[in-house]
Amino acid sequence: MGTPYSISDPMRLALDSSGNVAVAGMTLSSAFPMLNPFTPVFEAVAFRATDMAVAEFSPNLGRFLFGSFVSSTDAYYPGSTFGSMTVDKKDHLIVAGTTEAFDFPTTAGAYQPLLSATVDPATFLTDFTYASFIASLDLATPSGSACLDAYNASNELQADTVLVTNCGNAPMHVSSVSSSDPSFVPSESCGAIAVGSSCQIPVSVNPLHSGEITGVVTINTDASVAQQKVVFTGNGSAPNLVPVASPFSFGHQVVGTSVTATMTIQNSGTIAVAIASITVNGSSFSVSSYQCNGMAFGAIAHFRWSLRRRRPVLLPDRW
Repeated sequence: MGTPYSISDPMRLALDSSGNVAVAGMTLSSAFPMLNPFTPVFEAVAFRATDMAVAEFSPNLGRFLFGSFVSSTDAYYPGSTFGSMTVDKKDHLIVAGTTEAFDFPTTAGAYQPLLSATVDPATFLTDFTYASFIASLDLATPSGSACLDAYNASNELQADTVLVTNCGNAPMHVSSVSSSDPSFVPSESCGAIAVGSSCQIPVSVNPLHSGEITGVVTINTDASVAQQKVVFTGNGSAPNLVPVASPFSFGHQVVGTSVTATMTIQNSGTIAVAIASITVNGSSFSVSSYQCNGMAFGAIAHFRWSLRRRRPVLLPDRW
């Protein structure tokens, strides 16, 4: 199941009271078919390229009734590894396995709602150890489900849109959308989304600093798994003027004489910059000349500075 070039490994079969066939295992396919899913996003297990998936078919295997990954809700965290599956007396699928997913979806009253984390004292890195999980999947109760066109998220800094589709079997309501980084600003007016319908959530980009930026946009709904997340990444571009030598020293000069020196600056930013004017703080210093009205990123410019000692007093030899 999935794309022709991906492999799914069924590891356990189970029958409910109606003879429907449930199958669970691991898959390499991010295109594993989704129908009324709990978590619709493929998340590879660390050091492997597979994720846990569950599906259900009609007794004659002619109809696809359910398909879902069983993992985290965003691309920051790894997926889950299948352990076992059975069916209880209410035809709920009981699945178990292991996960490193820090945001593995849990429900109210869960024995352990969050995966515990420890900090390695040698590296100061956070270590999310494997944890066992057991989950009961109720396939009979209708519920909305948020399937995201999540990976059109911008690799470059430009406005983008997340398409939210209700791939469940009941109406779904979007209650709020938030961002972990103010550089990414989502806006939405989706409200209720009917089964099979979609809503666009525009995300504008306003970088607040240069360099790499990463933000997680969280979409809150009343679906069975209430939160779905999209990771946005990009790079903020800005000029950055850096003097090659700072402080710049004229050394010791005799009062009443004038000396001129050249100072070099570089634009170490990522875009060009235009220099409109240069001012100097200190009556003994002046700018003789400069030729850098426009500086491309990586460019170097030279300034001619003058120092004239006018009064027989001790002046600082640095500026």
